[in-house]
Amino acid sequence: MATMSFVVPDDVKKAFDKAYRGQNKSAVMTELMREAIEKEVRKRTPPPVAGQVKETGDVMNTLTAEDWGLTE
Repeated sequence: MATMSFVVPDDVKKAFDKAYRGQNKSAVMTELMREAIEKEVRKRTPPPVAGQVKETGDVMNTLTAEDWGLTE
């Protein structure tokens, strides 16, 4: 596993902490990041391929950022 650090406005941090109180924040951030990646990939992928990706099931847990073409 990797560790990431982000700088966010104080009001966003407070709202996040309030919204997800009592939950594992790392798990919440992981899920939110997976959703953001999937959204970005859908934006970049032509519709026929996007449909195929969706039909393959839980690909988010098996593909890396490199697989998605998101590495520099």
